[in-house]
Amino acid sequence: MRKRSRTPEIIEAMSRAQQIAFGPFVFAACVSAKRLGMLKVLGQSGGLTREELAERMHLSPYGVKVLADMLVPAGVLRSEAGKLFLTKVGECLEWDPLTGVNLDFTADVCFKPLAHLEEAIREERPAGLSEFGPWPTVYEAMPHLPPQVLASWLRFDHYYSETAFREALKHLAGLAPRRILDIGGNTGRFCELALKALPQASVTLIDLPGQCAMARSNAALAGLGERFATAPVDWLDPEAMPETGGPADLIWMSQFLDCFSPDECRSILARAQRLLAPDGTIAILECILDNQDYEAAHMSLAATSLYFTAVANGNSRFFRRDELAAILADSGLDIEREIHPIGASHTLFLCRSAREDGAC
Repeated sequence: MRKRSRTPEIIEAMSRAQQIAFGPFVFAACVSAKRLGMLKVLGQSGGLTREELAERMHLSPYGVKVLADMLVPAGVLRSEAGKLFLTKVGECLEWDPLTGVNLDFTADVCFKPLAHLEEAIREERPAGLSEFGPWPTVYEAMPHLPPQVLASWLRFDHYYSETAFREALKHLAGLAPRRILDIGGNTGRFCELALKALPQASVTLIDLPGQCAMARSNAALAGLGERFATAPVDWLDPEAMPETGGPADLIWMSQFLDCFSPDECRSILARAQRLLAPDGTIAILECILDNQDYEAAHMSLAATSLYFTAVANGNSRFFRRDELAAILADSGLDIEREIHPIGASHTLFLCRSAREDGAC
């Protein structure tokens, strides 16, 4: 490294650079401290010596000390008068639900696969998915993922979608849809909420065969008869069309388009319009990268885009607003209404087909 004068700016830059260089160590120490119970014990105790903490946790003093040596400079713990205390950052890691689902998602779903990120970027394929098995994308892999990986993935997905779904349904109720297609419906959580909120409606979930099977096994959707159905399809086949039994008043896509490349999105949207009734609506719920109110939200979305790269599919990311708008316009869709925020970080786009021959 070139010799430089140690100005405050250079010292700050060097400090930040070391935080990045050793970032994986900080993360691993935080996950271990939380899962071993160290953060909880400290938070409930009001401060303990390292020896007292080791005794409470039934760990060796070495184990406690090596974690504390990392977590004090990381700002997770504070050392004062020979005792360790939990900081506000540590409290967030231990008790904040949002931080918890993010931490588990990163630790269980992403941490090992991210070692393959360079390969994934070079080849535009989810190279990190090989850590779990030989699938082309995470969507085929979903029913076969290790239990802890799947559980952390579902908690992450449901935490952000739950509130957004409930808020979005308040806006969709005004459309009074009788027939809904949930494209990319995954486990069927939106279907479940929609069927409760819209008693006049029926919903068909459209997804890969494995996801359709998972949704049919959802106890909350069982026994609904003709109000709930599934239609398997692989949208990556450019000729594929699901058998839906007729046109829909409303097509719902929640964080679905961000799972595909722009060209794949255009192909899917063109085919989806063939499933739409005249004057029907396509409702698209997405997290827009440059439409976030907090820096931490922007960073979280950017990080999740790297999950798409290394684990999910290798070629998708969260869109910026102008990127998604261009895709919708290219696909013959007009944005009639745009609602933000929906939930913690989503935007709802209500669209209609601009093509005269776009509906069935």
